[in-house]
Amino acid sequence: VKITYIPFPFPYAQICDLLLVFHWLTAPVVISQWVTAPEWAFMFTFIQVFILWGLNYIASEIENPFGTDANDLDGSGMQEEMNRHLLLLIKGESQTVPGLTTEALRFREME
Repeated sequence: VKITYIPFPFPYAQICDLLLVFHWLTAPVVISQWVTAPEWAFMFTFIQVFILWGLNYIASEIENPFGTDANDLDGSGMQEEMNRHLLLLIKGESQTVPGLTTEALRFREME
């Protein structure tokens, strides 16, 4: 069984979202006790919450990279390119084995 066929566990994703909401609610309280200026408390809270939620959204985007969203990989385009490369191997020019020229052989003998 390929790992791409195994779906991401739904309870794990829900717990991650629940922990992010818990962090979003508790971070301002904790940081306001740590920092005296409200501007710094806002900045530290915003940076933490923004980074963690951003990572969560990035993880959900790369969970299924082959789809029709704007950020997904173009699977059909990649397959067409692979087919073009495979068709190049069928051509007669690719069936010949390269060889050394006499000049290259002489250069090799001089060493």
